[in-house]
Amino acid sequence: MLFAVSECVPFIKSGGLADVAGSLPKELNKLGADVRVILPKYGLIHEKFRSEMKKVKEFTVQLGWRSQYCGIETLEHEGVTFYFVDNEYYFKRDSLYGHYDDGERFAFFNRAVLEFIAETEFYPDVIHCHDWHTGMIPFLLRMEYYKRPGYGLIRSVFTIHNLQFQGIFPPEVLGDLLHIDSRYFKEEQLEFFGNANFMKAALIAADHITTVSPTYKDEIQTEFYGEKLDGILRKRSEDLSGILNGIDHDLYDPEKYPGLAANFGVDSLERRVENKLQVQRDFGLPENENIPVTAMITRLTKQKGLDLVRGVFLEIMATGVQLVVLGTGDPEFEQFFREMSARYPEQCGVYIGFDENLAHQVYAGSDLFLMPSKFEPCGLSQMIAMRYGSIPVVRETGGLNDTVQPYNEFNSEGNGFSFANFNAHDMLFTLERALSFYHEGEKWLKLRKMPWRQTIAGHSLPANTKKYIPISSQGVNRMFSSVPKFKNAFLKKLEMMFGTSFEESTSREQFQTLGHMIREHVSSDWIKTNELYRSGAKKQVYYLSIEFLLGRLLRHNLINLGVEKVVCEGLGELGIELDQLEEIEADAGLGNGGLGRLAACFLDSLASLDLPGHGCGIRYKHGLFEQKIVDGYQVELPEQWLRHGHVWEVRKADDAVEVPFWGEIESRMENGRLVFRHLNAETIMAVPYDLPVIGFETQTVNTLRLWNAEPSRFPANADIFKYKKDTESVSEFLYPDDTHDEGKILRLKQQYFLVASSLKAIVNSFKKKNKSLLEFHDYVSIHINDTHPAIAVPEMMRILMDEEGLGWEDAWHITVQTLSYTNHTTLAEALERWPIRIFKPLLPRIFMIVEEINERFCKQVWEKYPGDWSRVESMAIIAHDEVRMAPLAIVGSTVSMELHSFIRRF
Repeated sequence: MLFAVSECVPFIKSGGLADVAGSLPKELNKLGADVRVILPKYGLIHEKFRSEMKKVKEFTVQLGWRSQYCGIETLEHEGVTFYFVDNEYYFKRDSLYGHYDDGERFAFFNRAVLEFIAETEFYPDVIHCHDWHTGMIPFLLRMEYYKRPGYGLIRSVFTIHNLQFQGIFPPEVLGDLLHIDSRYFKEEQLEFFGNANFMKAALIAADHITTVSPTYKDEIQTEFYGEKLDGILRKRSEDLSGILNGIDHDLYDPEKYPGLAANFGVDSLERRVENKLQVQRDFGLPENENIPVTAMITRLTKQKGLDLVRGVFLEIMATGVQLVVLGTGDPEFEQFFREMSARYPEQCGVYIGFDENLAHQVYAGSDLFLMPSKFEPCGLSQMIAMRYGSIPVVRETGGLNDTVQPYNEFNSEGNGFSFANFNAHDMLFTLERALSFYHEGEKWLKLRKMPWRQTIAGHSLPANTKKYIPISSQGVNRMFSSVPKFKNAFLKKLEMMFGTSFEESTSREQFQTLGHMIREHVSSDWIKTNELYRSGAKKQVYYLSIEFLLGRLLRHNLINLGVEKVVCEGLGELGIELDQLEEIEADAGLGNGGLGRLAACFLDSLASLDLPGHGCGIRYKHGLFEQKIVDGYQVELPEQWLRHGHVWEVRKADDAVEVPFWGEIESRMENGRLVFRHLNAETIMAVPYDLPVIGFETQTVNTLRLWNAEPSRFPANADIFKYKKDTESVSEFLYPDDTHDEGKILRLKQQYFLVASSLKAIVNSFKKKNKSLLEFHDYVSIHINDTHPAIAVPEMMRILMDEEGLGWEDAWHITVQTLSYTNHTTLAEALERWPIRIFKPLLPRIFMIVEEINERFCKQVWEKYPGDWSRVESMAIIAHDEVRMAPLAIVGSTVSMELHSFIRRF
């Protein structure tokens, strides 16, 4: 689990949020969870902690048109790993909040947290966000990041610590900073009275919502407490929980806390009086153990009920109590208490500010603790007070209502005093009632011990932490576990993806929604499969094919996952037929017959048999063709299967590689070896799009990687429009017309584009295992499906020699042991031959290697069949001014598949 918070003890604190963020992860880890915390690296964090931090990552975060620096630093504290988001422009300020650009600051933080996940490869099951400062994380996760590998299974939990503070900013924050489409800026989404609302975004998008007490959970669903968000909260009531925060008994322990005048326990309360006398000294009050001391440790705001105290202050003084106030807040209340302290120097002591040790001393030395809050989501102070033996006097709201039970003198039950109405005289009456018991000796002592024991039993952090486990363990697989859960997840996903209601949605939007749900469902298994393969535990098989005839994948994936029945029934109850959605999916035209269908079936079988096999192909923009009958005649039109996007694919731009064409080869000696450089090349960027290949009733999810051709560096003094057109044409059409030289060049380009990008990615992946390249063939097997990828033989040699520095013999051994080849037909047009006048200038270094392979092979044939020139000529790779691909594939691979051997007999 990843906790995303804006403050956290012991590093930085402005309120109770920091206490929870610092203590709850520690307790969850004790229960066996792996909980880590991420927060901003404020300049106000003490140097003691800053000096312990270690930088683990640097990257940029895109915020509108800005690319902002983001550093990630880490340290471990009390068994919990903490991450700190470093950006001095945003977080090196003189205060945590209240800046003109808070919207931008925390928009950056929200983006940074989500980018951090992929950058550090820590993909949590749950990201737990706290208050408005992290409110955009659940929304961005649902709207945008779910498309990325690893993010689809991350669940989000959002905790409301105080609904009054919502993060309301001008609407430009959404578009200009967060790139959120304007369609989401409407009342049922992010719009909030003309502004954007961070907390509202979380309430809409989070998988589960918690708040910090059961009573507050009920209160915020009413108009009075709901802060104009009560409608959303009522709508999401089934996903809303109230969990009391609880306090850390190790931190708040009067028997051990080192700063007290005297430590004491429930059985040594007589020592507590020393703390009372110390409080009186600290606040300049007369030292008298018989005078009741009432304390307030609070923010000085109207929310905390300070209006009530001000309204009957003279009456409070008339009771004879001493009142001590510790806190800071609104200037009007700060000034009021200063004046009262001057007016009643023997009864009112005030400290404007906050001091942690002084706060502990006040808890330990006061007799009564006053909290007349207008609303109090949870409140920790009353629990701390009870832990220290101070009797709470509270208003019955939020967490105060859940933790303080009114004292009943007839049966001696209860742990404090409370009043219901937000009324000054009700508060005064309750305080006077509490004071009436103060002088009753044994009864007061018994009352003091009662809340002490109850806080230990019911308000401890460990006891309440356990309530988070069921919420946090709700995984994405539950969305298909039953028809009701599927329907609920489907409607929620539809609304989030398209900003529309189910009634207004189109069939295409419904199809896209279901497709994304399936991809989310398999995301965890996809990640685990790849992690297993990266570990080196299994040999990898890569299937290179110019075609993959996949067909429509919707029902196929549902069947393989074993959830077709649930989906059919759930859609049926919504009035949708699965067949109807299936017709929406475009048939990926990436093949035209048996070759492509065989390739697709191989991938399906490999995944179903739990074998580590992946496909490598080209992401053609247009398939073979689309047929229509017009006036009784067949008309062939370009097939446009990508015009609405492809729901199954994930673009992996960070894994893009450059593929060179044309240019010249320069050779020279360096450090005793001959090296080659490709000069003046025209490069194309190969960008991969990965599709999950889902096995039947298994957890294996393999990958089909399709390469898309995109412009790379624009050549100098070249027609950039022609270059762009020529580049994109490489992945434009399956089997372009090759009856002329332009078509031949394009087809050869396609074949080298597929092979060069695939082999480069395969080698890069292998190198991450930290194994020797001399062992490459022990961990990798690459299959050439027909002659189109046969150019893999010289390309493999080029990579091993030119880029990895191996000699010819080692490179050739690895190549032959790694590659295998299937020939599908002996028809002349399928056994491709390329004119040297095209091959050599287009692929100059590859041609050099093919020449060397041919020369060495022909020498072997001549040595075996001396004088048989016709045999040498018929078997040669280069002959009659042509490069022949089938002999190249056979010579450069270990095994010609059985199908090839069978065909050759006829």
